[in-house]
Amino acid sequence: MKLNPGTTPDKPDVSITAKRAIWPVAIEVVLGTALLGWAMLSLPSAMSDQIKDRYADMLRFLGEYYGTLVVSPHFGHVFGVVIGLVVGLLLLSAVNTAVGAMIGLIYMLARDREMPRQFTKLNSHGVPWQPLLGPSFFR
Repeated sequence: MKLNPGTTPDKPDVSITAKRAIWPVAIEVVLGTALLGWAMLSLPSAMSDQIKDRYADMLRFLGEYYGTLVVSPHFGHVFGVVIGLVVGLLLLSAVNTAVGAMIGLIYMLARDREMPRQFTKLNSHGVPWQPLLGPSFFR
């Protein structure tokens, strides 16, 4: 991150850049959660049994219900499937980000000599290859 004006690498301060990165995400999460909560609370109370049965895939259920309500039953089903696929891809993206962060952390720890030096060896794409093999390789 970019250092604040007047700071040095010896005493870094990145609060300005951090605020610009954190606040939009925080606002998005709060508004998104509020809208999804509102959508759930707006479901008819007569559907309480269906809501309990579909608790694990509530986003898809909301898409199916409101898609059916606004357009047609077929659209509601298709919209629910699309929402399920998008949420699945988002979860895969989150896992990919976490794996990339762990590989970067292991690499930096190896560079600081807090992990074995073999973790600093890079493949032809510049990625540490041994952390990619997983924990079973090192047993």
